[in-house]
Amino acid sequence: MLGRVRARPYELTSVWHVPAPPQECWDVLGDPRMTWPRWWRGVEALDVRPAAGTTGSAARLRFRSPVGYALVLDLVVGAATPPEHVRLHVDGDLRGHGDVRLTAPAPGTTRVDIRWHVRTTRLWMNAVGPVAAPAFALAHAAMMRSGERGLRRHLAERSGTAGPAGP
Repeated sequence: MLGRVRARPYELTSVWHVPAPPQECWDVLGDPRMTWPRWWRGVEALDVRPAAGTTGSAARLRFRSPVGYALVLDLVVGAATPPEHVRLHVDGDLRGHGDVRLTAPAPGTTRVDIRWHVRTTRLWMNAVGPVAAPAFALAHAAMMRSGERGLRRHLAERSGTAGPAGP
């Protein structure tokens, strides 16, 4: 029975508000060395393969969920338009793609819109997905809030204006 369980699709969105200009945010988010684990709690780099520029950069990252499970994801930058947009292809425990768009709603600020279109690939996640989907979405939201706080803190430390990390 479990062998016939289908992958469950998820459309997950997050919006980050960062008190820094888009280029500063891009320099961190679009770093081909994918240095996210330095500032994003719960993220671990297992393998990183930077490319010249951003497009083609790849990494295997482990994202530790706040509810006790971890996802191992292979991310590849499929396309990038610095400092505005990046498309990530993902494989591993999730399969699909993500789009990240950076805009400047006001001078010195960045809105980061993140949209993932993925399917679960782990048998247990597919089996419990019909019941656990809300918990998975909440875990994703918590992980993304951690990323936003980490980015805000990291940029404040880089600029020497360490202040509140925000929501």
